[in-house]
Amino acid sequence: MSRWIMMFGPVILACVSLLPALPADSSPVSATRIFDSSFNAIRPIVGVWEFTDTATGILAVRGDKWETAPEASAASMLDKMFKGLPESVLDEVRAYYYFPLALYPDSEFSEGTLTVDIQPISGKLDQAGGIAFGMQSPGEYWVLRLNSRENNVILFRYKKAKRLTRQIEHVSLQAGKWYGLSVRVVGTKMTAVLDGKDLFVYDLGEPVSGKVGVWSKADSVTNFRDFRVESLNNAPVPKPAK
Repeated sequence: MSRWIMMFGPVILACVSLLPALPADSSPVSATRIFDSSFNAIRPIVGVWEFTDTATGILAVRGDKWETAPEASAASMLDKMFKGLPESVLDEVRAYYYFPLALYPDSEFSEGTLTVDIQPISGKLDQAGGIAFGMQSPGEYWVLRLNSRENNVILFRYKKAKRLTRQIEHVSLQAGKWYGLSVRVVGTKMTAVLDGKDLFVYDLGEPVSGKVGVWSKADSVTNFRDFRVESLNNAPVPKPAK
């Protein structure tokens, strides 16, 4: 039976535990873990989200079922997640409510690689899905997304709740096909990766850190699966959770 997550549904307080770590190394390493392969810990912020297959952990955004966006409820949830926001947050949320978003409440990512499998299904306006990262507030974050209607991968920056296009790569994409989309960040440099192939490198201008999640647009019906995080740090390398 399908599990539904509607707009501003309840939080699922389940996290993936890690197995014991291997011995530490003094040099920087990649600490790999399956952050939430079944999306058990994600929290929907904007839009209608649904679990279409609990066995494989496929999460879908249903832009075809979204009719209204309760800005006040969104602001209340974001206020709790970010521990206090100014009154202007209502204007910010109202400005970007057309962009479905689901976040991990306790995530904090700065350097490393974020990867998720994305399957655009349908949408008359858009067939989009992407990775949100570096979110310090509702109006300040980055998104790398693919869109099978436009046949491109774009890096956006949200600054003061305005969506700014930073780089575009034109690629051939098909609705119904799965794609592995990755954001790789080292210092201020971000590399966009599609199915293991580097598409472009962009200088973010400054180090980023903040919450991460998945993102969509307009009437997109898009599936997501297997969200993975690989953090660059000096900690020992843990074995991936099973």
